[in-house]
Amino acid sequence: MEKYLQEVSAYLDTLWIDMPSDIEEIRKRNRIDGLNYGVVTMAYCDMEAADASLYQLICMVIERKGDLETIKMMAKNVVDWNAGGMSSSYDMAKGCELLKAADKHIDACQDFASLETLLRLLHRFFIHMTYWIDLILPWAKLSSVYDESTSKLTF
Repeated sequence: MEKYLQEVSAYLDTLWIDMPSDIEEIRKRNRIDGLNYGVVTMAYCDMEAADASLYQLICMVIERKGDLETIKMMAKNVVDWNAGGMSSSYDMAKGCELLKAADKHIDACQDFASLETLLRLLHRFFIHMTYWIDLILPWAKLSSVYDESTSKLTF
């Protein structure tokens, strides 16, 4: 597992400056640029949900709130769900590969400390993905559509 942790950590270190190729793949999955941002928006929501889920599991591990095997199973559910989405919905090959490899390492964790280390790394991965997806979301357009829609509401 140590080699996996080092490889993923080194990869994540590059993501502070270089946009991962997976983000461009998400953008390509959208319809004509400027007309639909559903894929980008859903990818953002999925990454945010994974962030929150892994954070809760990390807190459980730190506080030893639960059985190790149960928390591992919950972590695998988060990882497997997102690996599937990355593969089928967003064409995020690198992210999918990273998460599929994490699955076996979660199984290999024999104590809370090793699981915490792995979950923190995976959490960091999802934070990086959220960061980059946030940068490609057309916030001004989304806000103007929201403002236009809600300005017609009467109470």
